[in-house]
Amino acid sequence: MIPFIVNPVAGGGKAYRKISEIEKIMKEKLIDYKIFITKYAEEGEVLARKAAFSSINL
Repeated sequence: MIPFIVNPVAGGGKAYRKISEIEKIMKEKLIDYKIFITKYAEEGEVLARKAAFSSINL
């Protein structure tokens, strides 16, 4: 599974607006993925550390 960690505020919301494009590509390629949208400051770092030190079961 490939995790995508998205901060909806970063870059003026640019990454957040790309979610539908990411979903379309991953589904077309039949790639297992999950999108995590951060809810608070520093959550992206927490999620990335969990993914790095686990089998990506966030």
